[in-house]
Amino acid sequence: MNLKLLVRIRWAWISYLRANLGAPFIIVFIFLMTRAATHVMYGLVKTANEIAIYAYYALVIGIILQLVSCSIHTSSDKGNKNSGSGP
Repeated sequence: MNLKLLVRIRWAWISYLRANLGAPFIIVFIFLMTRAATHVMYGLVKTANEIAIYAYYALVIGIILQLVSCSIHTSSDKGNKNSGSGP
């Protein structure tokens, strides 16, 4: 692959994660719930329940960070609209 393309893709991921602070925690939630489901398939229900508890903690943290991120970007967007010189 072209090095410029790799840098562009990496920069896109970094800018996405900066704009969406909760995204990594939500991705961890999805991974952990998938892991818990596989544990249930193998009959390890107690372990699956423990994994699911940590998954829901990650989800709660992710949602809280997404709300914070949304409020930060909403307030900065309102500030940009008010500071313009247009009509």
